[in-house]
Order: sequence, then C-alpha cells, then structure tokens
Amino acid sequence: MPTPVDHLVHGAPTLDGALDDLERRLGVRGAFGGRHDGRGTHNAVIGLGAGAYLELIAPDPEQPAPTQPRPFGLDELDEAGLVG
Repeated sequence: MPTPVDHLVHGAPTLDGALDDLERRLGVRGAFGGRHDGRGTHNAVIGLGAGAYLELIAPDPEQPAPTQPRPFGLDELDEAGLVG
C-alpha cells in the first residue's frame, strides 16, 4: 500500500515573495509556521485538505547564516518552486 503524502515543500529565495506569489495564483495566503533556529530558515503553510499541506520554506534573513548549507538547496535558488 502506498504511503500517503502529508506535505509538499515549496522553496523560495524569500518567504514574503513566495506568500505573495502563491496568494496571487491560488487565492489563499499561507499562515506563518515558524523559524528553524540554527538552520537559517523559516516557513509558512497552506492547508491542502485531508491533513496534507504545502510548506513554503525560505532563508530567514533574521538569523545568521548556518554553518552548513540550508536544506532543499535554498542557498542556490534563484526562483521559487517545488523542492520536496
């Protein structure tokens, strides 16, 4: 039996830019999820129904750069898109 998907990950250069873009395209604004301290990222989420959600993740400019690369190749992104 296939494992159900609980969330998709949308990576972006900036969280505000991703929130604005997806609100324009989908008609719904994501809710701020939180900061990932030490990883240099923050996120927002958009519910997709049936317990699934879209996670928007981006570098957090209020945190120092982490000692390791940010997850999902966020340090190299020039534009937003599905990363996981």
